[in-house]
Amino acid sequence: MTSEYKSYYLGDLRAMINSVAIETMIQPMLPADPFDPPASPDATTRMNDRLALFNGGIRAMAKELIGRLEGDENTDDT
Repeated sequence: MTSEYKSYYLGDLRAMINSVAIETMIQPMLPADPFDPPASPDATTRMNDRLALFNGGIRAMAKELIGRLEGDENTDDT
């Protein structure tokens, strides 16, 4: 059985979190182009708004993870 204890460099974790966040933001969809295929302005705006909210949530999660990792090591969150 492998040990559950692992040791990582903070800089490596920070880079990995940012990399995964960016990959996750790009994968689901790209912003809608109102001319390809032709779509109503309302539909395009709604889709782009949803995409911005989705990406904003991923960004907030990545910032929170990095903030927790950079925080005080003696803090008990339980």
